[in-house]
Amino acid sequence: MRRRNKINYSYLSASTGLNFDALLSDNTLLKLFDIIRTMPNYLIEFRFSGTAKKFLKSLIYEIAHKFRVRGAISKRAIPHITLVGPLQTRNQSRLVGTVREVCSKYDLVSFKLKGFGRFGHGLFGWLFHQKVVFVEIQPSEEMNQLRIELVKKLDDFCTLTKFDHHKDRHFHATLAFKDIDAKFKDIWNYVQNKKAPDMKQFLLRVTIIKDQKILYEYDFMQRKLLTRTQAKNWQVAQKTISIFKKKLKN
Repeated sequence: MRRRNKINYSYLSASTGLNFDALLSDNTLLKLFDIIRTMPNYLIEFRFSGTAKKFLKSLIYEIAHKFRVRGAISKRAIPHITLVGPLQTRNQSRLVGTVREVCSKYDLVSFKLKGFGRFGHGLFGWLFHQKVVFVEIQPSEEMNQLRIELVKKLDDFCTLTKFDHHKDRHFHATLAFKDIDAKFKDIWNYVQNKKAPDMKQFLLRVTIIKDQKILYEYDFMQRKLLTRTQAKNWQVAQKTISIFKKKLKN
């Protein structure tokens, strides 16, 4: 093994508590990576709609065009908040059932868009070699509890990230990432001169993503699981919004 690899893995061993040198020596780690690579990737997230979606999407494209960066728009900009993941499991039906079971205990789950933030320093920047500019998300107690309960239940049969196990996950909605390293400071200064967002929102649905596509959504207003077709249906969405507006009035 070349010395630069040994130094890197020694650092990871100290950071994670895993003996990477021993794992590499008998190919255990390589076999594990091969197993994980062939497993489906899932995300549990909230996708914005309405005014908040328009605000975030507009700013994402504004930054991308002004600074000629494409990380956040390489496919299609979908403003969202990651709740859990990325994660892997071989038991998809249990995953879907668990998300439905946990979410069914909640009703109106609120949060706020509150200013701007950034990642790009310390261990996060070293491990993932990327900087991120985002809108800060201020969760309610219910939103924090929902995430914690999801992690606790999913941890029994899913491979989660170390960040999922943090008690206070840093919720955020990404504006720019991946290819922004050389322009990070300029982008950060640019958003700092923007009016800081300050708006209250609610989780209307929680989306289960499989390999970057909607698998299912749990609808808090209709109190049921939606298929991919139903989740993308305009009439179904209007029913969700109608129920939500009635709940707010009451």
